[in-house]
Amino acid sequence: MLAPLVTIVFLFVPTALDSSQQTLAAVLLGVVVLWVCEPGRCCGTVWPAGSPSSSSPSPASAAAPGASSPRSGSSRA
Repeated sequence: MLAPLVTIVFLFVPTALDSSQQTLAAVLLGVVVLWVCEPGRCCGTVWPAGSPSSSSPSPASAAAPGASSPRSGSSRA
């Protein structure tokens, strides 16, 4: 919701740019705001557990405590 608002506001702010350059700058600014404010990371948005944007542990960190990985075992000769 923030990125389209930033884009529209920047389109109507008087600048010293040509109209095509200002339109391009507004779109790029909107894309940057959208990228920085990814869903689940901006404006206090909280996603439920298990959603695609929630971080899941890697398989190595999900292993049982004390379990050794195949590489940490005995060395091969």
